[in-house]
Amino acid sequence: MKNKKKIKTNISNKILIIIFLILMGIFAYLFLKQLELQNIKVNITNGNQIKVNFNKPKFNNVYCFVSYDDKKPILNSNKWVLSKNNSCTFKLNESNFSLYLKYNNKIIKVKELNNLGKIFNLKINQEKVYLAIDDVYKLELTYKSIGNINKDVTWSSSNPNIASIDNEGNIIPLSAGNTTIIAEINDESIKSEVVVTNLINKRPDSYNYNRSFLSCNMFSEEDNNLLDEILKVRVENVGYQTRAGVVEVARFITLEFPYRIAYYAENGRMGFREYKVDGEGRYYHKGLYLHRSRFSNIEYTSQGPKTWGCDMYNIVTKRHGKNGLDCSGYITWVLVNGGFDPGDVGAGVTENIFDLTDMGIKVKFTKNIISSGDVKVGDLLSSEGPSGGHIALIIAEDEDYYYVSESLWDGAHTGVTVIAYNKETIINRYYWVILMDSYYKEDGKYSSHWKEK
Repeated sequence: MKNKKKIKTNISNKILIIIFLILMGIFAYLFLKQLELQNIKVNITNGNQIKVNFNKPKFNNVYCFVSYDDKKPILNSNKWVLSKNNSCTFKLNESNFSLYLKYNNKIIKVKELNNLGKIFNLKINQEKVYLAIDDVYKLELTYKSIGNINKDVTWSSSNPNIASIDNEGNIIPLSAGNTTIIAEINDESIKSEVVVTNLINKRPDSYNYNRSFLSCNMFSEEDNNLLDEILKVRVENVGYQTRAGVVEVARFITLEFPYRIAYYAENGRMGFREYKVDGEGRYYHKGLYLHRSRFSNIEYTSQGPKTWGCDMYNIVTKRHGKNGLDCSGYITWVLVNGGFDPGDVGAGVTENIFDLTDMGIKVKFTKNIISSGDVKVGDLLSSEGPSGGHIALIIAEDEDYYYVSESLWDGAHTGVTVIAYNKETIINRYYWVILMDSYYKEDGKYSSHWKEK
C-alpha cells in the first residue's frame, strides 16, 4: 500500500512540475513578446505623409528610417528618427521607398509596402478629341505621385467599334460615332470623350492642291455646328488669343476641312462707308458659313444672304460666282476665330485708314530679315504696291520654304489655299512682312509646322 501511495505522489509531483514548466514557458514567451515589435501598420495620411504605427517593445526605443534607394541603413546612421507615441511620420516624395525599423541593435525591414502610395492631379492631355476616320491621336497622362505605386496604365474604349486604343494610349478610329476612352492607373481613372467624324480630313504631310471647291448646301445645320465646335476646340488646345491660335484656324480650314472655299471679291464690308455688307466675300463671325441657320448673324446684305459655295451676283466683277472670301476677308476671319478683333478691314491699300498692314510692325521683306530669324509663323505678308494690295498669312515654315495661306483670285490655285514659297524667291512675290509679336502678345503652343506633334 505504501508503494502505491508513493507512486501516486511521484506522478502528482511530475504533473505539477510539467504544469509549472508550461506556465514558466508561457510567461517567458509573453515576456519576450513584450521585447519584440508587434502589429506594424503603415498608412498614407495627410496627402503626402506616411505613418508607421506599432506596439513598442519594453525597455527599447524604436527608430525609423525611410530609404529611397532600397539600401539597408547602417546601425549608427544619423538619419534614424526616434519614434514618438509608438509611431513615426515621414513626408514622402515621388520615388519608391523602403521602410526600416531599429531597436535593441536590430534592424528589420517592413514588408507589404507594394502599392502603398497615392496619385494626385491626374490629368489627360485632351478631354475631348475630334478625329478623322483615318487619323490617330495619342492620349497622354500627367500626374503627381508619392510612395510605391503601380504606374502601369490600363486603357479601354466604351465602344471599340467606333475607336479602339492600344497600350500606349493611341486612339485608332474605326467608324463615325462617339466613344469614351478610360485610363486607369493605381485605382484612379480619367476619361476622354472621342468623336470620330467624316466631316474632316486627317492633316496631310503636304497641301492638296486638288481639293474640290465647296458647293452650295453641302452641310446640314448639325454638320455646321460640329465643324464650329471642332474649330473652337482646335484653337483652345493651342491657345485662344495667341499666335498659335490664329495659325490653327488657317491650318484647320485649309488642311482638315475637306473643301476649298472660293475667292469672291467683296460686295462691301460691315463698317465700310456706305457699302455696309456682311457675308459676301467676307464673313466677320466665329465659325464656318455653311448653312442658312447662319443667316441670323447677317445684319447687312447686298446680293445675299448666301452661304459659302452658293451662287451669288458679284457687283465688282459683274458676274455670278460661288460666295467665299477675298484675301483680306479671309485673314480677318482667321483672326476673329483665333480670338482677335481687328475690325472688318482691308488688305492695306487705303490711305489714312487702319488696315491689316497696320496691326504689327511693317518691315521690308528682304533676305536679311528672313535670315535674322525675326519672321515667324503667324506673321502677315503684303504685296501692297501702286497697283493694289494683297494680304496673306504664314502658317508653316521649314529650312527652305514658307507655307503661306491666302485667298487668290486667279491662277492655278484660286480660292483659299496654301502655297509653298521658296525662301530665296518669296521676296519677289511679297514686298512687306508684318511682324505680329506686339499684336498677339503670346505665342501659345506654337509650332513652326503642322506636321509637328
